[in-house]
Amino acid sequence: MPKIGLNGYASVKCMPEEVQREPKWQRGVVVKRKKAVLGYNSRKIHEHQNKDVSNLSLKVLLAEADKKFGDWIKNRDAVMGKIKCPCCNGVFGLKDKNSDGDAVVQVLHFVSRMVFSRRYSEINKAGCCYCNLKMHLDSKGIEYQNYRALLVKELDELTVSQIESERYRINRITHSQLEEIIKQYSK
Repeated sequence: MPKIGLNGYASVKCMPEEVQREPKWQRGVVVKRKKAVLGYNSRKIHEHQNKDVSNLSLKVLLAEADKKFGDWIKNRDAVMGKIKCPCCNGVFGLKDKNSDGDAVVQVLHFVSRMVFSRRYSEINKAGCCYCNLKMHLDSKGIEYQNYRALLVKELDELTVSQIESERYRINRITHSQLEEIIKQYSK
């Protein structure tokens, strides 16, 4: 599952210097709180993995669907356990961790994950957390432009423009849609 670390940054190195200088005890509280939430969601998922998922909360189903889809994308894009980031062309192992202990390899969503119609789109690629954060912070930056150029090369300009325009659509996702996604990417 893609994770953003402390204060929304992928790692301490990605933080502005003034945030890096904060006392470690303040950062520790955030990390403990984050681990508690992840632990709770993980326990809920494991409790219900072999049971009927229709009574799970949308949040827990969303977390499980994100994990299954993310693992599927990473394995699809991996060559001998490594991926090449489409934004920076860096090569990273699937099990690499950053300084915060989070996975370096994440799913790069071309359109924000909040647009549910594109959240589980197979045009998304696996990339590094550093470029993922930069794309999130600067939606027209060099990382985004590199990713867009790759998609234009694979698809075409018109299709990529249509996908970009979907970011303005408001949509919802249902329990049944999440259950289907979980089944589809569990194979």
